[in-house]
Amino acid sequence: MDEMARKRRQLIVREVGLVVGCYAYMMVMFRRARQQTPRITVGSMADRAISRESN
Repeated sequence: MDEMARKRRQLIVREVGLVVGCYAYMMVMFRRARQQTPRITVGSMADRAISRESN
């Protein structure tokens, strides 16, 4: 029984390590994507209206 409990504990530790590793990887990728991708901006609506009227 002691051997079974040790194996179970070792399996749980491995699973927790995998989950933590996946979470850390996702956070790094999320931050990297957020910093590298510029946000899409529309600009001033007045400037667009003036540009449209002049055409």
